Amino acid sequence: MSELDSVEAYKRDCLARWMLSKKTDESIRRWLKKLPEQYQNDMRQRLNTEREKRKRRRYGDRYHTRTNGPGKNIHQQRTRGHYGYNTQGYNPRA
Repeated sequence: MSELDSVEAYKRDCLARWMLSKKTDESIRRWLKKLPEQYQNDMRQRLNTEREKRKRRRYGDRYHTRTNGPGKNIHQQRTRGHYGYNTQGYNPRA
């Protein structure tokens, strides 16, 4: 596919962000099927990129890691948890 100019690329990125915020996944799939193949592949890639960016903004360092428990941020993980988690067992005073 030929390289897009910056204005067209920006418009497509904005369209991808708008579609992810307003449309359901099923309606996006139906819309993609109606597009020409090159445009369809480009928009699919942009939608996936925007979805990954959104997850990284929402979850930060917790995205793609299993080391942080639910509701814990990196600082809480490194300081053994928000609730004084004791690795030896339950201790409410830890």
